[in-house]
Amino acid sequence: MKSMILTLLIVFNLDASIFSQEEKPKKINIKNSFRENISDANAVIKRGDYTRYTNYQSGIKSTISHIDKLDISSKEKIEIKNYLQKYSSIINKIYKKLQLEAPKFNHHYKESINGLKNFNKKLAGIGYRPILNAWYELSKTKARFIKKPSEKLEKKFHEKWRLIMINITELYLDEEIEAPLFAYLENYKAYFNEISLAYKSAQYENIKSLKPLCYKIKAKLEFITPLSS
Repeated sequence: MKSMILTLLIVFNLDASIFSQEEKPKKINIKNSFRENISDANAVIKRGDYTRYTNYQSGIKSTISHIDKLDISSKEKIEIKNYLQKYSSIINKIYKKLQLEAPKFNHHYKESINGLKNFNKKLAGIGYRPILNAWYELSKTKARFIKKPSEKLEKKFHEKWRLIMINITELYLDEEIEAPLFAYLENYKAYFNEISLAYKSAQYENIKSLKPLCYKIKAKLEFITPLSS
């Protein structure tokens, strides 16, 4: 009899333990959630990885919906939600433009990344200083444009791109050396043009506002305790 009672108590305790684990509310870290939103958004608008858009869209909606559950004032909730909605509006606009007019964006991005090491190696092998300088200025201009796009930087990119093409042409290299260099640079320009197209559609000032918006949102969320779902 004692053995039966003991067995029943063990079973009951196990059931209660399982139940309590299942019922335990899941903690949601809204700061980490927003970081994931940024990661997905950057994958879409900077690398053309359109498969990440669905994750981004559901994630940002979830982040916005959880703002109302935070233990902060109504004024702060409205402010954070306004920031998030503005951020989301810009990302959505860029995505729609890219999806329609730059279907090969991700392909061009991957080609530029995968071929970079070999391209640099070939340029170093040629060892012609004007080409090396032109390539440095071109890549630097592209990086600056992505951070803070402007008509001036777009124009500079194309000037530097033409310069490096001319410099390579004037060396009269063998076809097997010259052709891969031109192919890489054509792909590099295609990637830049797709970024430029999308950023123009969303307006440069909006693009420039993305980073400050992220900083503002992060600052607002920094000291918020993770909440339960």
